[in-house]
Amino acid sequence: MSDKYSASKILVLMYHRIAEAETDPWGLCVSPQNFEQHLQVLKNGFNVISTRELLQQVSAKKIIQDAVCITFDDGYTDNFTLAKPLLQNYNCPATFFITTGVTGRQKQFWWDELLNVLLHIKHLPAFLSIKTGTEVFEHHLVEPVLTIKMYRLHKQWKYYEEPPTDRCSLYLKLWERMLLLSCKKINTVMDTLRTWASAGISKNDQDFPMNDFQLKELSIERLFLLGIHTITHPDLSTKKRFSQLKEINGSKSDLEKNYGIKVNMLAYPFGRYNGLTIDVVSRLKITGCFTTEQKSVSAEADVKMLGRFQVFDWNGEFFEKQIIAWFS
Repeated sequence: MSDKYSASKILVLMYHRIAEAETDPWGLCVSPQNFEQHLQVLKNGFNVISTRELLQQVSAKKIIQDAVCITFDDGYTDNFTLAKPLLQNYNCPATFFITTGVTGRQKQFWWDELLNVLLHIKHLPAFLSIKTGTEVFEHHLVEPVLTIKMYRLHKQWKYYEEPPTDRCSLYLKLWERMLLLSCKKINTVMDTLRTWASAGISKNDQDFPMNDFQLKELSIERLFLLGIHTITHPDLSTKKRFSQLKEINGSKSDLEKNYGIKVNMLAYPFGRYNGLTIDVVSRLKITGCFTTEQKSVSAEADVKMLGRFQVFDWNGEFFEKQIIAWFS
């Protein structure tokens, strides 16, 4: 085998947002400045390839040296306004996995709005009683008034750490319950929470999903591919076969019908899937499915369970060290 194909793996990078967040427990946001530094690192030392090329290389069992793929999940507006021009400037291909059921919706994804209601609003009622599915969830809020100290703790907190405030604890408890609900029930919970907290709806369109015009523009750009991220972004592993089929095939149909493209790649929402999911994507002839499992892609990789590495808000120097470590 020639030196050109001496490397045995491809790194697939997972981004969500190009933004500077007030609070970001999931590490979804990378600042525009840091993202540009990431692209500079990739262009200077690595081969940035598309997910389509990745699948071709895995199929041929010829993995080109130092290959890296860039992917974005969910379909936030900042992907279009901030990521797109930087990717074009550095001539870097990327794949955007789109939650099609919220296209053009002028409000946040539920997990973002839940965070804003619970961690940012200054005054909250001391008691919450809310129906989540078939159960009534109740919580006595220890800290109904947001202090400066609490706000600073919220800014620093990550989900894998012990919740520093009762509000953070409440956020995780509700997030876990809402993950099991249908889209309709999630909307009902959010309506109730908004009323309970006297909260308005965010007017920052960068927090919203992309609209049809923006997705069409991405679909016709040679550097970019659109992929399936279901209709409503459920945890597929908790759904029955028909529901999974409806979510995946519906998202595929939305993208193909609305933008006149052929779509054959999927990223599992929340990175979660099960045996039924694998069966569904096989029947739909989806050729590449991406997880959130931190593993590189080898020539022997199972294309229904391709790994990805989540990228956090690192500067270019740290990002380069992390890429090298992932390749090692």
